[in-house]
Formats: sequence, C-alpha cells, structure tokens
Amino acid sequence: MENVNVIVEAPASAAATVPATTYLAFEPITLVPFQRKLIAVERLTSAEIEWLDAYHGLVRRELIARIAQDAGGDGHLSPARQRTRDWLLRQTEPIRASA
Repeated sequence: MENVNVIVEAPASAAATVPATTYLAFEPITLVPFQRKLIAVERLTSAEIEWLDAYHGLVRRELIARIAQDAGGDGHLSPARQRTRDWLLRQTEPIRASA
C-alpha cells in the first residue's frame, strides 16, 4: 500500500518528553481509501490493521465533512453526492469490525 505524505512538525504533545526538541511526523496529502478487496487482511499485523483503521477514519472524517459542505441550503445532497458518501462510508469501515 502506498500513499503520498508530507513531513510536518509533530504536535507539541509528542515532543513534550524532551524540551526544546522538534519532532517530525508524516501527514497524508492524498485522502483516498485503500481498495478493500485488494487488501489481504490475514497477512496484516495488528499494528498495521490499527494504522489502516486510523487512516480510514481520517479519510472518512475529512471527506464526509467536505461532502456535507456541498449540501444545498436545505442540507440535502444531490443523488451523486449521496452515492459518493455511501461509497466512502463502505470503503472506510474499520477492518477490525469486518475481520
């Protein structure tokens, strides 16, 4: 599995153990769920599943919020946006829950 990331300064809480030290972290640029049918879940470690579930949670939160912004003044989504939202919800379900 691959993703495009940018290097950012880690939040202060991560660097709190060593004062005056800056830590770096990766932040994904592309927010696209990994294709579930191509993932061999049985070959993933628990840590990898946790990472994947966390990443999919981030994708879900960010993209659902963007889809909601596209809703009209009455709060309704177009049929295309509804299909997109439904697909996104299915693709970002936690692996843990379905394994």
